Amino acid sequence: MGFAPGEPVEWRRARRTALVLGLLVVTTGAIDSDADRRDRERPPVEALGSLPCPADPFYFRSEVGYDDTTLAEAFRGRYAVYKDLGPDVLTVPIDWRADPYGDQDWRSSLHSLEWIDQLLAIHRGKAANIAGKPDRRRVLIRARRIVVDWIRQNPLRGRNVDRRAWVNKVAGERAGYIAYVLREARCEGLISDGDARLLLDSLLVHARFLDRDRTANNHGLFAAYGLALIGRELPFVGELDRLADRAVSRFERVLSDRIESDEGMWLEHSSTYQLLVLELVRKMARIADRPPLERLAERMDQAAAWFVTPAGSLVQFGDTYRSIPPPRIQAEAAVQDGLRAFADSGYAFVKDRSSRGYLGVTATYFSRTHKHADDLSFDLFDDGRRIVSDTGRFSKTGLQGFSRSAQAHSTLTVDGLDFGSTDRDPYGSGIIAAGVGDGWFAIRSRNPRLRVQGVEHERLFLYRPLDALIVLDSLAADREHRYERRIQLEPGIEVEPIEDALRLTAPGFAGTLSEASSAGPADVAVRRGEQNPTAGFLFPEFRQEVARSTVTFGSTAADAVLVMTIDLGGGAQTARPVDGRDDAVLLDHADRADQLLSVSGGGRSLEVEIAD
Repeated sequence: MGFAPGEPVEWRRARRTALVLGLLVVTTGAIDSDADRRDRERPPVEALGSLPCPADPFYFRSEVGYDDTTLAEAFRGRYAVYKDLGPDVLTVPIDWRADPYGDQDWRSSLHSLEWIDQLLAIHRGKAANIAGKPDRRRVLIRARRIVVDWIRQNPLRGRNVDRRAWVNKVAGERAGYIAYVLREARCEGLISDGDARLLLDSLLVHARFLDRDRTANNHGLFAAYGLALIGRELPFVGELDRLADRAVSRFERVLSDRIESDEGMWLEHSSTYQLLVLELVRKMARIADRPPLERLAERMDQAAAWFVTPAGSLVQFGDTYRSIPPPRIQAEAAVQDGLRAFADSGYAFVKDRSSRGYLGVTATYFSRTHKHADDLSFDLFDDGRRIVSDTGRFSKTGLQGFSRSAQAHSTLTVDGLDFGSTDRDPYGSGIIAAGVGDGWFAIRSRNPRLRVQGVEHERLFLYRPLDALIVLDSLAADREHRYERRIQLEPGIEVEPIEDALRLTAPGFAGTLSEASSAGPADVAVRRGEQNPTAGFLFPEFRQEVARSTVTFGSTAADAVLVMTIDLGGGAQTARPVDGRDDAVLLDHADRADQLLSVSGGGRSLEVEIAD
């Protein structure tokens, strides 16, 4: 098995113990029934006694920190099963088919058993501030009872078993909890031979189930990790030895197919999944002793930090909430500065530490997994304040359809159609080039998803912190179309029409939003928290909807150059097209002469120049 080179001596002893106890039996030539063979191949419970104690907590959530209230509630039997739902009172026997919130994510979390990590954290001494010092043995016994109850009520292919119970990702997560509870309860003498047999047999069922999985996304990684972890925790079982070897290879194969290795970017279109897969890669590197995975995890750390905004939370690209990343990612984010284009992955970022400015652009489409119609959407901070914000995810119910639509993002649409429903051909990365000059940052991008409507679209971002963000859209088509550009403003920013612009105000902030185009003046609409059709919402947390202003500029043309300007200095600065050029704008200042702002360059590099 892949773990053998660094295998602890205790594991080798466990293998020898298993041999002595008859795990590997040489047949005498008799023809055995399948049942006899399965019984003979069942690993002996006694072999668990030769494994090192205490068990290592390698299950997925083992490094999560909890506040005292969450642990105190769990100690009283009230668990945080999923996000802000609950807490949920769960006592054995548990109704494993319960669905109190009508939410499949809650059901998946229930069956993953990840919520018993709250008990295991108490057992590991992480609850020093709970009133009445918890009995560590008592909470481990409770975790064991929950695991036993789950196994007895949820057999594979059982008639009355919730279908979420045996989803590959869920089973992969659950396997680590079952293995840890078995190992640790055996170490402390808190499990009978009968229950140990039950858990051990269940782990074999999990291993064979996970070995059949061939999913080529993050679910496939969870399945492979869960299988590898079973093999790591039960090294004396010959069958698991072989299956775990295959699991490590499959993990690396799925990973290589879905990651831009040099850039360290996981290609599932969401900030959250960059971090989720990163943690999985780190854990697999540890249990499988894979230095290349450790080096990849370092690159993924650096890439993940660019998703961290000046507010300290993740930018809400794709299926993402405003989550706070782990401390090491925050530390990396705190020292990042300047321009970073992930040209092969489809993201580009600007961070300006001196002004606490931030621009994040998404232009990525590698599969349908967690993909929104958010191509060329963006997030903007200036002076530490969020001005434009992407929408994130509501949940897998309710408003999910809206949250994934083009109308929920700062995108350009053609003829009122949601290009997420008209185009299904991944194009890879839409980041063309990026560069800097004269204090301005430039990012050129494209959205090939509009080609199905006969439109070629490129978008140029020009950003100068504390000054302005200019968004130039160049469009080419054989006939006239209705082009609509949306800006999704952060809640709390008020919008007021003024002459030829919109005034944007919030406590401590004053700016303007204006547009100019080769197609003539656009019509303007501002919608906030509206239904039928849905518009003007943000989803910062699970199932949390917040009204915000969505500004739409509408124009009719075939070929066109459309320019939007967000003036961040409180002045009347506006950018205008220059003779149909897609590489320059004319800056119209209220208090000084006009200036030409242009970009040039080849390949993936741009140069920016400003001239009077």
